[in-house]
Amino acid sequence: MNITICGDTNINYLDDDNTNKQKLDSLLATSNLFSIIDFPARINNISMTAIDNSFIDKYRNENFTINPLPNGLSDHYAQVLVFNNINIQNPTTYPIIRRNINKFTISEFKLRLSYESWDNVFNDDNVNTVLNNFLNTYKRIFYHSFPLKKYIHNQNNKIWKAARIKKSCIHKREMHMLSRNTKNSEL
Repeated sequence: MNITICGDTNINYLDDDNTNKQKLDSLLATSNLFSIIDFPARINNISMTAIDNSFIDKYRNENFTINPLPNGLSDHYAQVLVFNNINIQNPTTYPIIRRNINKFTISEFKLRLSYESWDNVFNDDNVNTVLNNFLNTYKRIFYHSFPLKKYIHNQNNKIWKAARIKKSCIHKREMHMLSRNTKNSEL
C-alpha cells in the first residue's frame, strides 16, 4: 500500500531542535513515512515556518517533486506534490465475493431449519450453552444454504458514460482552468 499523509501538523519543520518534530518523525518512521517539506510554507513579517507538511515513503517514491504555490487565498502556501513515472495498474476486472440469496436458496434454508431436531438447544439449562448451541446450528445451516461465491466484475462496462458526457467533462475542465488562470493573472 502506498500512503501519503498531508496536513497541518502545527510542528515547525524548519526548527531542528523541536522535540515534537523528533517524536513525530520517530512515530512515522515506523511506517517508512518521512517529511518531504524543506521550504517555508508560511511567511509573515515576523517569521517563516513549515507547519504544513507531507509525509511519504521516500524509498518507494524516489522520483517526486514538491514545490510551494502561493495562491493568494491564505497566509499559507499550497504544496504541489508530483509523483513522476508512476505506473498505476488499473484492473479491468476484480472479484466480488457475495452470498447467493434467492427464493430457491431461501426455500432450502427454511427446509433445512425445519428438519433440524434442536435437541441440543432445548435439553440444557445453561443459557450460554443454549445460545451457543442455537447459533452453531443456525450458522451451520446458513453457511451451507447460502455459500459464498466469487463473481468477476468487469470495471470497463460503463454504459452510462456516453460520448456527450465525456465531452462535457472535458469542456468543464477547460473552463475551470481558464477561470483559474484569469484570476491568477489579475492578482
